Amino acid sequence: MWILKSKAKQNKIYRFIAPVDLSDNVVKAKAKDETIVFVFNGHGLTALDVGDFKEVPEKEKNDVED
Repeated sequence: MWILKSKAKQNKIYRFIAPVDLSDNVVKAKAKDETIVFVFNGHGLTALDVGDFKEVPEKEKNDVED
């Protein structure tokens, strides 16, 4: 799963688009070798660079949190 690196951007963007949906858009952009992901920020479209994201491993159903 891909999430935004910046906490400030997370607070602005995740109010309007779910992190999972945004992650899907990043995966699609990377598959097409695109570097820009467009998202709605409440006022209009914002262009985010693929470098603004970091990949975090998804937890499996059997993973136990400490």
